[in-house]
Amino acid sequence: SSPWSVGCETLDRDYAKFSAYKDFVGELGVKHARLQSGWAKCEKQKGVYEFEWLDECVYGLKEQGVEPWICLCYGNPVYGSEIRLGAGIAQLVHSEEALAAWQKYVEATVSRYKDVVHEWEIWNEPNSHGCEEYAILLMKTSESIKKADPNAVIFGMSLAGVGARFPEGVFEILKKNNKLDAFDYLTYHPYALNPDSSYPAVEALRQLTQSYNP
Repeated sequence: SSPWSVGCETLDRDYAKFSAYKDFVGELGVKHARLQSGWAKCEKQKGVYEFEWLDECVYGLKEQGVEPWICLCYGNPVYGSEIRLGAGIAQLVHSEEALAAWQKYVEATVSRYKDVVHEWEIWNEPNSHGCEEYAILLMKTSESIKKADPNAVIFGMSLAGVGARFPEGVFEILKKNNKLDAFDYLTYHPYALNPDSSYPAVEALRQLTQSYNP
């Protein structure tokens, strides 16, 4: 019944090893865990997917009684986009080949795990990019997720900080394209030394969000 989630990220870039801490996750008592999908680690050769490493994480968490949810994120060098934090979106959305490959990858990933994973987040901390680039990515990725699993729950924004400028810009573009329903929940990373200090900004963000789509 725990509402808590734990971060099991960076496995896609080999900054951590799932097998080293798998057995401890269940002991925490949390019932959810966030993974990052790692396009570059899954598709090292164009059109060939290697999901074995992600299988270990997804099904390993399930074995621990923890529900995995996945952030679909980071670029892929084989399509000319970067995998580092804060990079990849512009290169991705402005390349017809890369964007088509990304959508195929998203559809393949969601199709593979839809019986276990029901919540999907679109990119990680995209607000160092332009609003237009992320809005395009958000709309296209949402379509691919829903194509693979019409019942999927979609998280958007995944903001670094709780500023309103970036999400407002994205909302305006979604509104013009009649795509305000492209995602179900807005996620954010406040990075506040004292969590209480972020709540006024969070409330402002909530009000902004609801002004576009209650």
